[in-house]
Amino acid sequence: MPAVNIREDDKKYLLDLAIPGIDKKDLKIDMEDEVLTISSESKNEHEDEVDGYKRKEFSYSSFCRSFQIPENVNKDKIEASYRDGILSVTLPKAEEEKSKLSRQVKIS
Repeated sequence: MPAVNIREDDKKYLLDLAIPGIDKKDLKIDMEDEVLTISSESKNEHEDEVDGYKRKEFSYSSFCRSFQIPENVNKDKIEASYRDGILSVTLPKAEEEKSKLSRQVKIS
């Protein structure tokens, strides 16, 4: 299970996952309902033949992490980047309408 750092500021949430050695094409990010799922599955096979002997090695690795997304995230603007073994997922906060923050109440 990869380690995750979660940060928040006024405009966004930021997830940083440490996943060195994984190819970007093996990463998958899905959003369903209010759950963001990050997963990877990779398989390697290597075969050698020396002096009539065959040696076959293979490895398989996978992980899956899911995160409950807050209601104030703008789901249409989620972005991700992968660099130097760190997957960074940016979850921008939706701008609150000023009418919801400030309104005048009519007195009857």
